[in-house]
Amino acid sequence: MKFGLEVLKEVPHLLHMTFISKSDNTIFRLWAAVQPDYLTISSEDLVMKYGAVLDGLWTVVGIVDARIGPPTEPSQLNPVLDSVVTAMTGLRDLIGRPQGHWGVTPIAIYAPLQGAAEAEIESSDSTEPMKDDTSTKLPTKE
Repeated sequence: MKFGLEVLKEVPHLLHMTFISKSDNTIFRLWAAVQPDYLTISSEDLVMKYGAVLDGLWTVVGIVDARIGPPTEPSQLNPVLDSVVTAMTGLRDLIGRPQGHWGVTPIAIYAPLQGAAEAEIESSDSTEPMKDDTSTKLPTKE
C-alpha cells in the first residue's frame, strides 16, 4: 500500500473525464485522461468555472484507443515484472478507466454555441426566466 502511494506521488496530475453519449437507444461511456499542458485554461480554472460536472451538449473529437472490458491478462515474465504489472492493473482499477468505458484520447473538446443555446432554450421551457440582467438564460427569438 505504501509503495502504491509513493507511485501516485510520482504520477503526473491528470484531469480525468467521463463522457456519456446517447445514440438512439444506446448509451456509450467514454473515459479520457486529459493532459493539462494541452488545455486552453488550467485544470484548476476549469474546475472553478464548471465544477465537477460539465453538463450540456459537448463535442469530443478523438481517437477511441481502449476497449470495454477487463484488462488483457499479461504474460508471466518474472516475479519482479509480474508484481509491477499487478500494481499497474490495481492503479487502473482505483483511479483509471472503468472496465465499462471505452478509452478515448481527445483531440478537441468544445461546446458549440448552437448546442449550448438549444440546451438553454429546452431547459427554459420548464422554468420561468429571471427578470433581472443577471439571468443565466440565453436570449430567444419570439
